[in-house]
Amino acid sequence: MMNKCYNVMIKGKVQDIGFRSLIENIAQLYDIRGYSFNDTDGSVKMVCCGENGTIADFLEEIRKRGTEKGILIEDIISDNIESNIYLPPRFHRLYSDELEDIGRKLDKGNGLFGQILTNSLR
Repeated sequence: MMNKCYNVMIKGKVQDIGFRSLIENIAQLYDIRGYSFNDTDGSVKMVCCGENGTIADFLEEIRKRGTEKGILIEDIISDNIESNIYLPPRFHRLYSDELEDIGRKLDKGNGLFGQILTNSLR
């Protein structure tokens, strides 16, 4: 079988909800190599390689299981990469947005604490 590589963007409410962990688990089931990361535009992006035809099944499984978990996926856009890409043997999440990610999580946590405090004072 021939391997195909793709550049993928997943749009929607896909950050700060464990989505990359789900993608990583599905990739390992489908024997997909590559990586995913949160982009500052709010999307999750990935580069992935697998046997021809397997990538389509992998992306469909991401959509299906993500939706089952309440993840709002608006669109999955994939473009074939024509050249060979050197990737790790297993799929991984990258932490390219750690500072932004920490800030988002702190903002969410502060908002939740504020709601709890407001509700407890009523």
